[in-house]
Amino acid sequence: LGVRAVLDVRGNPRAGRQEDMYRGKELTRALQGAGMRYEYWGDKLGEDSLDSQPEADLRRALKGALAAASPGPLCLLGHMHEPHKCHRLALASLVPPEWTVLHLMWSDHQSLCTLSHVEAQERFFADRDFFLARKAAEERSRLEDRARVAKDSGGPRRRRPDSAGPRSWRHSAVTAADAAAAGQVDDDEVVEAMTAASAAAAASGLPLLVWADLAASEWEDRLRDGNAYRIL
Repeated sequence: LGVRAVLDVRGNPRAGRQEDMYRGKELTRALQGAGMRYEYWGDKLGEDSLDSQPEADLRRALKGALAAASPGPLCLLGHMHEPHKCHRLALASLVPPEWTVLHLMWSDHQSLCTLSHVEAQERFFADRDFFLARKAAEERSRLEDRARVAKDSGGPRRRRPDSAGPRSWRHSAVTAADAAAAGQVDDDEVVEAMTAASAAAAASGLPLLVWADLAASEWEDRLRDGNAYRIL
């Protein structure tokens, strides 16, 4: 491909488990040995900048990065292997029209393949539509469950006029039942507390994921595997 320069656009260039890809002298020397120059632009073109900076500022910073790194082909280095899961896809959409964009991916563990920008965008929109549809389905299910609980308990949840405010879901079912026996809460509040306690008990048996221990690519895999987890 004749790449002459690698522009690192990772907001945190020392994140992830691939230590050989961390920003530093070793990565710089490795790229130089392959005939490529390394430049860091994550402070201006990283994930946080993409979320917080106006598009005009991003275009200006990207134009400056391309001008400084050219002539010749160059590579934007992001966190994610797949371009449609990485913020560099959005940056590629801001590239001046005189540039041709190709996305690099591993076709297997030994060889690369290229993906056009249009194909990468199509994959992004397909993933986005999948997650939006799943979120809408989960919301419908949640509303149906709430309606079913309300129906089983005799109607919508009622609050006493002198209620001090909404009750925490952390109230145990035993406490709520004792309060109901004493006439301090109504039956609907007991049902709510018992449902919350049952959900908390079920959640305690789920696998635990620790945020600091997983790479971004592993989080993507967990989001798509259809299983439930506790997150710490």
